[in-house]
Amino acid sequence: MKGKILLLFVLVPLVAGSIQGRTAEEHLPPFSIEKDIYDFNLAMESFVVDPEYTDYKLQVDLSYLPENKGLPNVPVIYLTDGQWRRIDHKYIHYLTYKKIIPPVLVVGVGYPQEVPADLARMYDLLYDPHSFLREMTEEIIPVVEGKYSVDQNRRILFGASAGGHFVVYAFLQNALAARKTFYGYIGSSPNILHTQVFETAEELVSQKRNIDVGLYLAYGQKESSYAYRSPNQRLFAILERGNLGKLRFWRHAYPGADHYSTTRLTLVDGLRMLLGGADRISAPQETGAVDLSYQTFFYDFRTSTQFYDWNTNFGAECSYSTDSRYSVDGQSGSVRVSADFGRCEELVFDTSSVYFEDLADKEIEFSVYIPQDLAGLGYELRFLLYSTIDMDWITDRSEGFAITQSGWNTFQYKWRGKPISGNIDCIRGFGISIIRKKTSPAWKGDLYIDDIHW
Repeated sequence: MKGKILLLFVLVPLVAGSIQGRTAEEHLPPFSIEKDIYDFNLAMESFVVDPEYTDYKLQVDLSYLPENKGLPNVPVIYLTDGQWRRIDHKYIHYLTYKKIIPPVLVVGVGYPQEVPADLARMYDLLYDPHSFLREMTEEIIPVVEGKYSVDQNRRILFGASAGGHFVVYAFLQNALAARKTFYGYIGSSPNILHTQVFETAEELVSQKRNIDVGLYLAYGQKESSYAYRSPNQRLFAILERGNLGKLRFWRHAYPGADHYSTTRLTLVDGLRMLLGGADRISAPQETGAVDLSYQTFFYDFRTSTQFYDWNTNFGAECSYSTDSRYSVDGQSGSVRVSADFGRCEELVFDTSSVYFEDLADKEIEFSVYIPQDLAGLGYELRFLLYSTIDMDWITDRSEGFAITQSGWNTFQYKWRGKPISGNIDCIRGFGISIIRKKTSPAWKGDLYIDDIHW
């Protein structure tokens, strides 16, 4: 930080409420995500856009429940940071599965593997949101909604952190321009400290506007007060001073949640309020949504929904396989990983950001099908662990396991007691990598992964 900035924060009590004066008795009840979130199949289609108004290529992931494909006039939810949100699509469709919201189309807008997402997202969502909003409005939305029948009056935008800033920016700009691009806005832990959000919000509330949209903003009580809690409280206070017509504004602080664990809770509760018939109900009274506990788990890939928890790096692609010949138990369901070690020296197969309780004390097991022409080439497998200290992401790698046998191989590892540079008690994700040694020839082909459990 080059200098100190003195900011005057207006603090507001974090109780449920809105501009329309929700009463304290009308709180959204708690809602727990259970393991049946993996009991249904999920369909996803993807395509890449060479954008007209921004600098980086965009990947669009569209998902729906297969039985609802082709339904007309469905609500549509647009997610920023789509490269990290494939794991989150199931949370939205779970609400449909539980009959809390109607069938929906989910659209993740992010970046393909070859784009440096950490850099691109900060530029698009935080530094130049004007161009990204134009790209969303004038290119992404028309392309998506030219392919699918959606209800343009129930279009919702979601984002977290820098994406949360973009949600707030889009809400303010659309409100000032009297554009009703979105019916609802959901922002998790908006990163708004050193931005123009406050001035724009003051401009908006200084005018008498009839804004007929829903806005849900939230953060975690364990987040930095300086970076997240105080700036968002300041924004809440500005918005609640305004005479903004039919604006339905909810805000919440999730107890015990940090910057990363807040994201899905905000998404679930925001959709419950906007699409779940809770339009007359205020923000969660206490906990609101409660995320899935992963204390023990078994990925058998019997449903395609399990597949979307997993990613690969550049130089490899993964897809859902229904070929029973490549499943540990001989039943349909595994992950096919197509790797090209001429393009990369390391194949990474890992989860997106999740919080796994006590995973360090569990023995993690992966079953990997090794083709005959890969066995014996000198490649090795390592276990991966992702954690955070403050907000810095740290990757730990285990010692190597030699790949010497073809067919199904079982690899096991427990992290507790091993050397680790990250935070072993705050594990955000995990996976495996297969590494080509410098003396090994480049291999290209398909591996299969099944039965991941702990």
